[in-house]
Amino acid sequence: MKFINPFNHLKLIAAIISISCAARAYFVRRGDTLSKIAAKNISTPVYGKNGSLEKILLLNPQIKNADVIIPGQEISLAAPAKEPEFVTSSPERPTVPRKGHAILSVTPEFMSTEIKGIDRLTGAQAHLASKSNFGLTASYGQSWSDNFRTEFYFGLNKLSMKEPGTGGAIANAEQTLFSFGASAGFLLDDEIMVDTGISLSQRPYLKAISESTVNIDATAVPNIFVQSSYDFFKMDPFTIGSSFQVSLDLPTEADGYKTNSNYSYEADIFNKEQISPAIQTEVGLEGRYLQENTSISDQTQIDYGIFFKFQYAFGQGQDQ
Repeated sequence: MKFINPFNHLKLIAAIISISCAARAYFVRRGDTLSKIAAKNISTPVYGKNGSLEKILLLNPQIKNADVIIPGQEISLAAPAKEPEFVTSSPERPTVPRKGHAILSVTPEFMSTEIKGIDRLTGAQAHLASKSNFGLTASYGQSWSDNFRTEFYFGLNKLSMKEPGTGGAIANAEQTLFSFGASAGFLLDDEIMVDTGISLSQRPYLKAISESTVNIDATAVPNIFVQSSYDFFKMDPFTIGSSFQVSLDLPTEADGYKTNSNYSYEADIFNKEQISPAIQTEVGLEGRYLQENTSISDQTQIDYGIFFKFQYAFGQGQDQ
């Protein structure tokens, strides 16, 4: 029968207690020298490389001269041990689905829009402002590895513009605009995500601008974009972050005019909540600036509003 030495248990208890304490300290007494303290308290040779005297000097950078110590001076004899970490809650839930997971999300948004345009031939100007518009985007994504995913999306936006500042009438003031596209996302680290993709989006362009009327024409424009997002604050289950997107609209033929190569910019700030391993919600503020020049007019568009996002990762809950 194997004999269990009770003193081993005492040693283990002493070791655990020492972990929670700070570095072992010694207070200099009258007549002490560093070499005496080293020989008495550290079980290695005093002198030479990696000797106990050298260890004491490394642990006490405040000692500039090994021959000068004073009674009552505190000297560290060992480096502080790292405190053990005890798991008292469930493991952290990942915010990015892992390999093999499909992601379905729905994003409603409430936006306001302003459009300013000037006719290139006549110089007539128009300033339009929208009511509160409603948009809805649905997307389906696939995570192929821990740091790569693809996504396909389709969106609809109900646009309703008010009369221009001149008091004239608007032709086609009510528009339902569509967009669809695909993107690839790369997770650079736990906080930074970069997406790049292509899309086809309907944009409102101003035609036949005059002092009394303006016509809104919805034209589908292909574009490419790059977006980066950064999660700058995390406190389970919440994550606060921001994103920035740059898009390049490609030239296209429209009804009686051509659209130019134009840039647009989008920024938002958001708060995500991981409700469960599979479900994540998000709410945020967003703004867009679009330069939309054509062969017949120059215009700018500004969108701003609030969005909500609901995301479900298939298979995520079963992995926890």
